Amino acid sequence: MPGKTVAQKLLIKPGAALWCSPPDHLKHVGALPDGVGRAETPAEATAALAFVDDEAALRRVLAEHGEDLRHPEIIWIV
Repeated sequence: MPGKTVAQKLLIKPGAALWCSPPDHLKHVGALPDGVGRAETPAEATAALAFVDDEAALRRVLAEHGEDLRHPEIIWIV
């Protein structure tokens, strides 16, 4: 049996609504399961993925989306 994809390891399931910040970093996840759609905000997402380079970037994401990040079932900060 082949290994899991990155999306599977991140628990992104078929039919999920995925929010990614910044959006162009979604390419690092690779192939997504069938039916995964993109959410415009974390509040609309079932899974959220934020790529940050440093503490300042994390603070910016939290300042801008902190309340909305309470809604997704799964949140990953990379």
